[in-house]
Amino acid sequence: MGLLLSFIWPLLKPGRNDRVIGLLETARVAPLLRFTARHRRDLLFIVVSFAVITGMIHFFKSHTSIYCPVETTLYGGTMEKKEWFENFSLFHEAGAGRCWPGGHASGGFTMVALYFVARRYCWRHAKAILYASTVLGAIYGTTRVVQGWHFMSHTLWAGVIVWLSALLTALAFYGWRQLAQPLETRTDKPLN
Repeated sequence: MGLLLSFIWPLLKPGRNDRVIGLLETARVAPLLRFTARHRRDLLFIVVSFAVITGMIHFFKSHTSIYCPVETTLYGGTMEKKEWFENFSLFHEAGAGRCWPGGHASGGFTMVALYFVARRYCWRHAKAILYASTVLGAIYGTTRVVQGWHFMSHTLWAGVIVWLSALLTALAFYGWRQLAQPLETRTDKPLN
């Protein structure tokens, strides 16, 4: 939504759209539009990062054919337990199993994309965002482990895949220079 809103403010030109701008200022929508226009690249990064992460998790789920613990013979199911690398197929779906890596855990870990936006601005709370997304993913994953639908390794691997996907997306968007700044330096603008 923010990404879509970011395209509105630059279209409004003072002198030509004074009425509309005045109405937006009165409705207190103008500050939101200015903010989204100023941070369009970050909003686009978040959308693309979430899409890349979700795509990578889906790819691994469909190309490894790993069954959940409750579906394996170890825990009363009918399917044999296998490791992800035993079934991996790069170009074709490996089978019907869709348990590895943990999808719920990856939903929590996906918030790590916000960490990279915070790194770009050297925000001093960036590490708190990283820790919070890690804890959220661990809670989601552990809940599914307790329910019998995942092994803990599924959660760990979801975190690794999400981290690498978000990191590569951030490097593509921002470059190493912006992400390698020390967090103690407080700036309002990212390095360009």
